[in-house]
Amino acid sequence: MHGMGGAAGYGLGLMSLIPISFLVLLALGAYFLLKEFMGRDESESALSRGERALEILKERYARGEITREQYVKMKEELET
Repeated sequence: MHGMGGAAGYGLGLMSLIPISFLVLLALGAYFLLKEFMGRDESESALSRGERALEILKERYARGEITREQYVKMKEELET
């Protein structure tokens, strides 16, 4: 009987690691998913800002606020 008690105690110790490891894996998965979604939002907003900057530049050129040379130079700078 004594031998079984020792083995059962060891087995219960390992059994408690399963929920802990599950929680760790769950937390890591949530971290990487959030990181991925946050990264996408930043890149998409950067793209939107670039597109908006070009729209503003076109509007300024259309209103005659800047010359063609200024427009071309600024457009090249925004596209790089």
